[in-house]
Amino acid sequence: MRVCSYCKKNKKLTREHIIPNWFLNINPSPDDIQFSEIVPRKFLSTDSVIKDVCAECNNIKLSALDAYGKSLYNDFFIEHVFKDETIDLRYNYDLLCKWLIKLSYNSARVNKADLEVLNDYGKYLIEDRELPENIIVYCGLISPSNINDYENITLASRHENCELYAPDWFRIGVFRVPEFDSQNWVYRHVTINSYSFFMFIPKLKHEDSYEESKLIEAIKKANTYGVKLENSGRVIFPAPVLDAYSSFAVHMYNNPITYDIPFDNISSAIVNKEFGLVLYSIPREDIESGNTSEILQFLNNIISCREVTLGYMQKIEFMVDGYDDDPRELYEISEVISYFNNLNKLFPYWMFLQSEGGQWLKVLVAILCEGKTIEHKKVAMNGELMKDLLDTWFVSLNKLSHQCAISERLNRKISEDAMKVICEGRISS
Repeated sequence: MRVCSYCKKNKKLTREHIIPNWFLNINPSPDDIQFSEIVPRKFLSTDSVIKDVCAECNNIKLSALDAYGKSLYNDFFIEHVFKDETIDLRYNYDLLCKWLIKLSYNSARVNKADLEVLNDYGKYLIEDRELPENIIVYCGLISPSNINDYENITLASRHENCELYAPDWFRIGVFRVPEFDSQNWVYRHVTINSYSFFMFIPKLKHEDSYEESKLIEAIKKANTYGVKLENSGRVIFPAPVLDAYSSFAVHMYNNPITYDIPFDNISSAIVNKEFGLVLYSIPREDIESGNTSEILQFLNNIISCREVTLGYMQKIEFMVDGYDDDPRELYEISEVISYFNNLNKLFPYWMFLQSEGGQWLKVLVAILCEGKTIEHKKVAMNGELMKDLLDTWFVSLNKLSHQCAISERLNRKISEDAMKVICEGRISS
């Protein structure tokens, strides 16, 4: 027997649906598929489950939350909200929050993301306990789109005679808050047709009023999350300002390979897991001429959208070509040093790309930190330069992780793997 993810007891485990089974019965997908980040091509059976919940938690305690979610769906979410329509939403704040967290926690376990925070919430979902007060929940409305003219897509009115693109969705995922980054919070969204919920969930027992105030300030500044839900159990939504087509366009932009939007062949192959490693050779001619344009185009393409960025994570090994007959080490050649110092200023995300078991970071650190060969083929570094370089790389990794909603677990793994490569055979002085 294994441990139940909710009650943490050793019991026989059952299958728990990621998207509630009642929703799939009401709204079967015509192709019997749904979008998922964790598989090549990103589509899998709508009946996706995770088998790590005991029967008691699944069929009694969590089932009650799903029943509440179904009642809200039947009362509110089942209907699209059109242009110029306002909604008076009535809800039980504690039950709604628990249901949304339950959905997010199930999805997070599949993706192995945000569990450092969400694992501790499992017990709240099966016990008669109120959630911590510093959880923040917002909700915004998405209107169907009038797509009669693709060059002028607008929010649709309910009685408008037009071709509609409707938000017929049940989506669970991650997001990030512009101008706020903290590993003490996780950010999850659940979108059900016209209703898009955004949850800002703190680590349990994390009480930092200053940090919380900065988060609230960033939320208000972003002004994209809709209306804050309060304990009162009632909120009156203003009319939608976002249409479904525009919302889906952002999703497609972040997942161009999945939706067959033209992209380069290498990126398409790496995202689709047709091969597991990219070997990128930097020619001597570019180094001696100082030409970084080609490699920068390749690198900036990688970080242009989330799907491609995640596809390349720990998948590239760089090499320098054309110096095989030169008796000097790369870190002893002035043109090489100058080239990579300039390149590193423009692209400091090397840790994220370093392939597992590769050697590139070791070479690059020696080039950038005045590497010198000493006894037993070890390389000595300028300690101050190495400290500054690693500070820059860690900050850049955190920035990229925030930009692409990469979990703390993956960030930590990338950092640890990179340091293993860098520190092997190194001496700082």
